[in-house]
Amino acid sequence: MNVNNKPWKNESFHASFEEADSIRDKLLRIWKSDKKHEGMQVKIKWMASKNKFAVKTRLHPDFEKKKEEK
Repeated sequence: MNVNNKPWKNESFHASFEEADSIRDKLLRIWKSDKKHEGMQVKIKWMASKNKFAVKTRLHPDFEKKKEEK
């Protein structure tokens, strides 16, 4: 798997961008105040198939624990 294409997890779905943006802002505030969330990313994506906005999260690939090579 290419490190740059690490998958995003669907956190929640919302009918409006404003609702999704509110959740994104809330997550960013929580993560900023807690060091254990360092490297977390959040984005909003329009999901045409569901006709909703998705709030997606992931840990940035640079913050992943590296697997030891043999």
